[in-house]
Amino acid sequence: MTDLERLQRIFECAIERDGAARTAYLAEACGTDAALRAMVDDLLRADAEQSRLAESRLGLVRERLTGVRVVSPPPTIAGFDVLEPIGQGGMGVVHRARQREPEREVALKLLAPGVGGAEARARFTMEAAALGRLQHPGIAQIFASGTWPSPVGDQPYLAMELVRGEALGDWALRMRPDLGTRVRLLVAIADAVQHAHQRGLIHRDLKPGNVLVDGDGRPKVLDFGIARLLDDERDRSLATHTGQVLGTLAYMSPEQANGDAERVDVRSDVYSLAVLGFELLGGRLPIDVAGRTLTQGLRQIAEQEPLMLGTTDRRLAGDLETIFAQALRKEPERRYASMQAFGDDLRRFLAHEPVSARPATLGYVVARFTRRHRGVVGGMLVAVLALAIGTVVSVRWALHADAEAGRATRAEGVARAEAER
Repeated sequence: MTDLERLQRIFECAIERDGAARTAYLAEACGTDAALRAMVDDLLRADAEQSRLAESRLGLVRERLTGVRVVSPPPTIAGFDVLEPIGQGGMGVVHRARQREPEREVALKLLAPGVGGAEARARFTMEAAALGRLQHPGIAQIFASGTWPSPVGDQPYLAMELVRGEALGDWALRMRPDLGTRVRLLVAIADAVQHAHQRGLIHRDLKPGNVLVDGDGRPKVLDFGIARLLDDERDRSLATHTGQVLGTLAYMSPEQANGDAERVDVRSDVYSLAVLGFELLGGRLPIDVAGRTLTQGLRQIAEQEPLMLGTTDRRLAGDLETIFAQALRKEPERRYASMQAFGDDLRRFLAHEPVSARPATLGYVVARFTRRHRGVVGGMLVAVLALAIGTVVSVRWALHADAEAGRATRAEGVARAEAER
């Protein structure tokens, strides 16, 4: 067994254990090899901090341990002046940069330091191809892509629209928007992702950190780094490794958690957006994986039933709770068939119309109509009430008149009889 294989085996066994059990295992597995123990501890810390799973179980770890050098970008790359780093994901580091021609500021995305494998470069290239298909105000636009000659070989880059905003979660905490504003924002995100779906692209990593909200409250969907091109054989070969897991644990669909790449489709994005929306509206995740090992978290996502939205806030019960319950079904075939359908039901909720996720009983449809047309219904009720009152009054006057006529007739009969005597 090579040193790398030994390190990998110890690391994989360690992440399956917690607390004292992990400590005891590491003491036995590493023995007196302090250098080995230090490397394992370093990897465990990195694993705990890494919210998005790598392209394969230890993809980034293997590349780091096999001698790939950390490469800082030069001041200029392909006509872009690199200014400062502004973000980092599982594969890429994003820098604010200035394009010389045409002159404008852009977001320049480069492979993260130490990531130089063929699979990572292939995914980076496919992200450029994916973004090139998309033209939507809710998706960051790509301006250019190519490679630059780094000390470790040609490395890819992407130049994209620089979105000036803040991550969705931070924006919600700062702005504290009302329910309607939050739901409308989810509709806008659904529209953007539907645009990607219509062009054969599944995002596969929808989460609050991949949505920026600009100064006007409009969302922008970012980071298509692990998106899947449905009609691209290269992507299919990368996406169907047995047991491969891609995505961010807390937001991934059950089929992603199971590593079932063949079942990952547009309904997987529906699930992830529902998790994002559940957190945005209810203030917590429908399935809490905090403090769990990777394996435990994956099992929870695959097997545990999510919370109902109404349990977080009674005001979210009813139609909204029903919509999210359908979007969060374990079985993809029981969810909304498309992001469009999910967004349409959210629109119906905002318009007080019957939602497709709830059976259209007569009482439910009447209740929705009443709420949607309060003014009309109120006027109708006033008119009906006035008509009813008028009818009652008229009937009473008619009965009174009949009674008076009867009394008059009887009195006249009595008077006639007395006169004939």
